[in-house]
Amino acid sequence: MPYKVTIEGAMKGIKFSTKEEAIEAMWEFYKDSMQKADFDKFISEHIEEV
Repeated sequence: MPYKVTIEGAMKGIKFSTKEEAIEAMWEFYKDSMQKADFDKFISEHIEEV
């Protein structure tokens, strides 16, 4: 099943083949403003299976 990110304005609606692919793509946007542990918690709340 594909996954999508639900963060407003951040690749919203784009489907990724795997959850890991979605997380990796989003990390590129947040890596300069967030610690990895905080990002992992944040992103887990904003990825859903479609």
